[in-house]
Amino acid sequence: MRILYLTTTASAAMSGTDALHNTVDLLSKTFASETINLYPFRTPSSRYPRMLYGIHKMQTLVRLARHCDVVHIFSPTATWYPVLRKLTSKPLILSVVATVGPKIDLESLSRYEQILVSVPRHKQELNALGTKVKVVIPGIDTSHIVPHQSHPSSEIHLLMASAPWTLKQFHSKGIMLICKAMQTCKQVRMTFLWRGILHEELIEAIENQPQHVQDRIRIINRKIDLNTIYPEVDAGILLAETPDLVKAHPHSLVECLAAGKPVILSSTIGMSDYVHQHEVGWVLEDFKIDPLQKLFSILLDQYSSKENNVKKSRASEFSTSTMIGQLREIYQAFLDAR
Repeated sequence: MRILYLTTTASAAMSGTDALHNTVDLLSKTFASETINLYPFRTPSSRYPRMLYGIHKMQTLVRLARHCDVVHIFSPTATWYPVLRKLTSKPLILSVVATVGPKIDLESLSRYEQILVSVPRHKQELNALGTKVKVVIPGIDTSHIVPHQSHPSSEIHLLMASAPWTLKQFHSKGIMLICKAMQTCKQVRMTFLWRGILHEELIEAIENQPQHVQDRIRIINRKIDLNTIYPEVDAGILLAETPDLVKAHPHSLVECLAAGKPVILSSTIGMSDYVHQHEVGWVLEDFKIDPLQKLFSILLDQYSSKENNVKKSRASEFSTSTMIGQLREIYQAFLDAR
């Protein structure tokens, strides 16, 4: 069983800090496969059209595709990449990492033999494609995470461990919104876990805040053992103005649940359905300052009940062995059909 894995996003500046690339690395080792990143730059650029991804690696793609059984591409949205036309002699599988939209081209998506999504709402959006679409919950290795119980009383300490790639994302991923809410919500403390990109810009943004907000913010700009942080924080937080900004199941939030911490996230993120269903955190329905301030104001009162619900689940649904087993069945079905 030989799989050719394709990724479509920039690699992290700090090796091992990008969750998607870590997942693909795990799959590549599991199935003794090759991986190619179709993204042409070391850092993100919104000006480069996705339709041109992979053109610079055409020869390598064609060569490796000759020796594989299945081509499996990971994309933030449900998108067809023209470079795949050269690989259509092999079964093509698309994993939708973040969200289906904003636009859905059913005709181009029908070129994939299989489309994998991680939340049922995305499957419903692609319902016209029928059995081509399956739900596969991402596997996230949390075996190294040690649970820690929190007892917040007068303050609640939040952890954001999903750093932006661009300056624009300081706003669209809620960093500035959080800082603004902290001006009135003085019971909130923040730790931002960074990954090397835009570190100086973050420092400047924090220094522009009132002193009492600066005093309640910590920045960690290095790769660390998360177990050294979890005893100090009470909950994880990740906001997104639009659903394509982050993965449907952000690894940082799943790891927080595994550590026994409730999470705060935007309704635009696919994982918000899980958080609603299991009541393991709070969902920000509107990406605005007033709703966030109101949400911050209820955290301490509701914390105990949310934490108890987290203990019951411990994010056990996000199993790497289950994900690998499901993918193995999917790959094998294509091999058996040859």
